[in-house]
Amino acid sequence: MRWIKSLNVSRSGASALMVTKAEFTSGHFPGNPIIPAVMQLQALEELGRAFCARIRPVGRKGTYALGSVLFARFRSPLTPDTIASLKVTLHSQEGADFLLNALVETTPEPGNRIADALLRFTTTPKRH
Repeated sequence: MRWIKSLNVSRSGASALMVTKAEFTSGHFPGNPIIPAVMQLQALEELGRAFCARIRPVGRKGTYALGSVLFARFRSPLTPDTIASLKVTLHSQEGADFLLNALVETTPEPGNRIADALLRFTTTPKRH
């Protein structure tokens, strides 16, 4: 994903920077552009897949996919040309599924929460 930078994945969590550009918002509230929530979820999905693969690799036969968004709250708008910090951590494990806490904050002032979510990741066979 071209707007994800500085990906850092460990066994305790994953983080990255999301560098937003005005080009991502064409037509999304002209005159008051914001980064669409679906783009924020897509970035968190990429981060979550990398984290799940790190804590339990599935090998060449499968991959992790976002199974569902159990909870999502978008607290404030994310504007173009903002650098956002993305983080995921393990909430719990249900069988083969992982539930991850996900967070979007602005940087360099951590604590300005843009969005938080609870995401379910599941294994899926790779398509040929």
